[in-house]
Parts: sequence; C-alpha cells; structure tokens
Amino acid sequence: MRVSQRGLTLIELLIAVGILAVLALLSSTLLGTSLDNQKHLRSSSRSLEELGLSITLLRRDMEQMLNRSGRDEYGTRQQSPLLSFAEGELYQLEFTRDGRRLLPGEALSSSLERIRYGLEDKNFVRYSAAVPDPIANTEWRKQKMMDGITAINFSFYAQGKWHKEWPPATTGLEASGQGLPRAVSLRLDTERWGVVEVMALVAGGDDGSP
Repeated sequence: MRVSQRGLTLIELLIAVGILAVLALLSSTLLGTSLDNQKHLRSSSRSLEELGLSITLLRRDMEQMLNRSGRDEYGTRQQSPLLSFAEGELYQLEFTRDGRRLLPGEALSSSLERIRYGLEDKNFVRYSAAVPDPIANTEWRKQKMMDGITAINFSFYAQGKWHKEWPPATTGLEASGQGLPRAVSLRLDTERWGVVEVMALVAGGDDGSP
C-alpha cells in the first residue's frame, strides 16, 4: 500500500503567510495600544500625585503662616504679613511661615522661612528662603510643584467677603490690628484637569468681625 506524501501548495503557503502577517499586525497594534495606555496612565498618575502634593504643601504653608510683616531687601518693613502681586508678575504670593525643617548638613539658625508662590513657564513654583527677611544675595530654593499650568489666581477671605488682592485696597484691617485673612483660595487653570480650586484656612487669621 502506497502512502500519499502531499506537501503544501504555493497557494496554501501564501494563505498561511498572509494569516501569520495579519496576526502579527494585530499583535503589534494591541501591544502598541497597551504601551500607549500604560504611558498615559503613568502620566496621569504622576500629574495627580503632583496635584495632591501641591495642595498638601499649600495648606500646610497657610496653617503655619505668621502674622509677621517681613522686610524687603533694603530693610524696609513690608505693609502686611501676606502680600499678593498682580497677574503676570514672577511671584504672586509672599509671606513668612514657621516650622522650617533642618536640611542635611545645615545648621538651623531659625525655624522661620520666607515663602513665595508663582507661575514660571507653565510651572506652579514654590520658592523658599531659609531666613524670614531675605536680602539681595539671599539664596532661594526653587521647587516645581506642578506643570501644565496656564494661570494661577489667589483670593483672600476677610470681613465676610472675598478680595482679589492682599492687603485689600480699602479695609478696616489696619484699625483692627490684624494683618491676615481668614482663608486663602487658589484657582489653578490646568491643561490636563481643567480648573482646580483649593481653599486653605489661615492659622491666626482674623478679619476683625465678632
């Protein structure tokens, strides 16, 4: 009895190669999509983490803000413990806080530090100086809080209403002897998450109302 030993024809071989090519293309597409999704998830997770850390640090700064008017680089006493600046300026908020941590290799001379917040190249940035009254050659530590920010706006709550600047242009705060608002609100216009608003209470802030 003869056994037939029939091989693949050219057409069958081409069909098999075509099927393998389609399977390879589908696998490559699925792998690329999976890698893109993984990259997007990592980016979103990092952005959310930055946002959370920024909110935490901002609130901690507000809670440790001091009712103490600092001095500028010329030694002149500033008009308020908390200063806001017009949109477009490098710094938009400045104040003194307590609770500075000792950095490795640093001799802690004071727990007070000067803090500034601002927007630089779409980055929400926190600047800190290890002294309460910086001078011209004071070294500032720059910390990028979050990227992809198109605008930041601070508002200040005092005497039952919100103010767009601090100290307000007309207020009775000077007469009451208080220089801090009760709360600070921050609006972040982000490219990824849209508008994000944060409100933080100011420790020791009082608007003079009963």
